[in-house]
Amino acid sequence: MLLEGIFEYGPESFLEQPEQWDAYAWYNAHRCSIASIFGDWGDSRLAPVLRHALRTCWELEQQPGPYGGRWGIIRDQWYELQDRLAYALGQLGAWGGLLNLALPPDRLRIAMIFQIVGSLQLHTRVPGIGPLFFLSDWAATAIGCADKSEVRSLLIQRFGLSEAEQTALLEQFPHDCERRLLIEIERDQSPGAYDDEE
Repeated sequence: MLLEGIFEYGPESFLEQPEQWDAYAWYNAHRCSIASIFGDWGDSRLAPVLRHALRTCWELEQQPGPYGGRWGIIRDQWYELQDRLAYALGQLGAWGGLLNLALPPDRLRIAMIFQIVGSLQLHTRVPGIGPLFFLSDWAATAIGCADKSEVRSLLIQRFGLSEAEQTALLEQFPHDCERRLLIEIERDQSPGAYDDEE
């Protein structure tokens, strides 16, 4: 119960108050740290908590938010949290953790890759770069740091992908990461994106 509460989000009214946005960012930063700690602990009993957090984060992202309903910089923080949660699920070997989350194909591919590199404990193999690939504009580097043969092996074993499907997924991953960033930028630059700040 206590662990699940760590990833609970406050009422929507919390985000309607600009003075609370910094506090929200602070909480999200700590949620990212906790997701990493849970993954490092390696206790599979934490998998449902991480999965619930990933589902909640995705569902909240679909709701109108501050910054003219576009979430602005908070969306970038959510991407980092989602990637860290998927990575931690991989560390715990929770391969069913992405089932029934209703993620669109591009976001599912991103989560699958982070789950795979998490299972490979990539952060221990590439010292210094680990924290970087959780930043939205560095996400595509995660796959470049991994051994492609290990990644392909897990895509077969854990997701049942054919060689052609593996190749397509690996080629699409950087584009998915880029598209995720572009969606954020497009939303933030659309008319009225920051009207509620005036």
